[in-house]
Amino acid sequence: MAEQALLFRAFAPYARFVLVNGELGMVNAPDDKPMSVTALTVADGRITGMCILADPARPAGLDLPDLAGQHGGRP
Repeated sequence: MAEQALLFRAFAPYARFVLVNGELGMVNAPDDKPMSVTALTVADGRITGMCILADPARPAGLDLPDLAGQHGGRP
């Protein structure tokens, strides 16, 4: 799991928190175009699992909120 997190850290400025199947997740959207969606599993306040959908064609077909103008953890 740590290796996946390190691989995707470059996209942190583009991350927006969203609900994925009713649970906490993130969508990475450089230029407001979804490139990946991450579903997080949280237990006892810690992230215990991640499922990353990183084929750009797949997030583009999902029902995502309007991402225009939204910023993630860093502006």
